[in-house]
Amino acid sequence: MPLVVAGLARWAAARRRHALAVGRAVHFRCRLDGRRGRLLIDPRLDGPVFIDRSGNAVALPRGGEALGATVSTVGQPPFEKVSLRYRTPQGRLVRLGLATHDARTLGAWLSEEAGPVSAPARWPLLPTAPSWAVFALAAALFVGLATADFAVFGKHTDAEVVRVDRAEDDCTVAWDGGVEQAGVDCDAADIRPGDRVPVVALPWPFLGEAVDTVTTPLVVAVLGGVPGLLGLTGALVVNPLLCARRVRRARRAGPGVLPTTVADGETEEQDEEDTEEWSALGDDLRYAGLAAAARH
Repeated sequence: MPLVVAGLARWAAARRRHALAVGRAVHFRCRLDGRRGRLLIDPRLDGPVFIDRSGNAVALPRGGEALGATVSTVGQPPFEKVSLRYRTPQGRLVRLGLATHDARTLGAWLSEEAGPVSAPARWPLLPTAPSWAVFALAAALFVGLATADFAVFGKHTDAEVVRVDRAEDDCTVAWDGGVEQAGVDCDAADIRPGDRVPVVALPWPFLGEAVDTVTTPLVVAVLGGVPGLLGLTGALVVNPLLCARRVRRARRAGPGVLPTTVADGETEEQDEEDTEEWSALGDDLRYAGLAAAARH
């Protein structure tokens, strides 16, 4: 399970990195000097803006320097987070608390000079879809592909009812001259042994199994339609509305003032945390390379 969680975290970070490279809006969960909030990197804003939970906005200009980072291990089981030290072009030092795989991306991106402002696209790109919406769409796609496989490669036939279980609304049916038998859902009140009902004999790897053509399609429609609808709603409606709301709040709040400069040797107090230097920022810190890696 830890390997699965770590793999999903890397995948989600790669999606955000790729979205950043192609100009989509990405709203990173992070902390700025201990304040929880979101770092908004959005084409609708003039530059990166941090907005905390109280609605206070702080502009975080690019073109500074990522000085380094420390990784902290908290909780049981251990959970890593990275504190990124970033010096702005005005010389102010701030600390960004980020997910491990986002720290390298943002450290590289913030350290590069902002490019020329391009003309706004006629059809702006949608913000990066949240992971839960992608998972829901993936589940719906899996159900749809499995259904298509059964429908195309399965054997559609009329099977003879051998036995009816009225307590379970289940029928045992036989086809291919009685060679193959399987249990399927049926309306036990109206079906009698000897009746013929349409079924789909499933292909490999479910040889010898069959499904009915009445109840099963309804179940499949629910199993595939509900997560598909949730995923589409999250990706196309809910997430864009939430992102637009954060952008409006950032605009209303106006540019904030960054905290005063922190001495290089000063460190934040870490309660019940194991902290060590994080060497990941020391290896070829260039956003172009990270973005190229995310595309492949």
